[in-house]
Amino acid sequence: MDLPLVEPGQAPAQRPLRRHRQLRAGLYAVSIDAEKQSLAPSGVVTLWELDATAIGGSLFRFTAQSESDASLVFGGVTYVPVPCRASGFGRTARGQQRRPRIELQDAAKLILAEVRALDGLRGAKLTRIRTFRDHLDDGDDPDPTAVWPPEVYLINRRVSGDARTSLTFELANSLDQAGVMIPAGTAMKGFCNFIYRRYDAGSEAFVVDAHDPCPFTGAAMFDAEGEAVTDPADDVCGKRLTDCKLRFGQTAALPYRGFPGLRRFDI
Repeated sequence: MDLPLVEPGQAPAQRPLRRHRQLRAGLYAVSIDAEKQSLAPSGVVTLWELDATAIGGSLFRFTAQSESDASLVFGGVTYVPVPCRASGFGRTARGQQRRPRIELQDAAKLILAEVRALDGLRGAKLTRIRTFRDHLDDGDDPDPTAVWPPEVYLINRRVSGDARTSLTFELANSLDQAGVMIPAGTAMKGFCNFIYRRYDAGSEAFVVDAHDPCPFTGAAMFDAEGEAVTDPADDVCGKRLTDCKLRFGQTAALPYRGFPGLRRFDI
């Protein structure tokens, strides 16, 4: 791409147009790359999300890069200004995983009660989100999808210090935990772990699970052996691949969660 010539000391008339953003599963917006290659990229902003809900705490979002002590808004989510220092962040594929640290200063008084009550927030999740200033909600090109891949850590321990003024935490990669195995779930050849709908005679309607429901909503009904039935109370999924094909179709894309291709190998 040819760019217009710029005289010494003269600011470029405009940035080159960003490439069209195409989002696919597992990929992030290409506008991040386009921004990095522009003649005058905006500054990088780091946003933090401290999520202690899994251990009985709360959700706290903050950033150290606010302007005039004002909160930043990204994708409709507010990040409050908090002085903090982070060190040791980065990626490695060799040897022991990094154990970065983050020190929160003025935020200490906001989360100190939870720190004391919840074992120093051990096990809480900290997510590091990075984007360009232009992609914030009040930026020149608001885009909540334009981020580097978020980095997720777990609080490993609270580092000693004066909790009245600051709190320092040592972090661990979410996979750098004792007993963690990959994959985290159990792969089963002939069993789908979706929760199939059940018929409620009182309301005369099917009831679906609120957390992990099977996506089938059709009228076809079969029992656990794969035989067609007419009574909704007999509609039971056998959890096999053949049961999935009966409901969704022999040639359809199936949401089956089993692993029919699994084989046992001798090593």
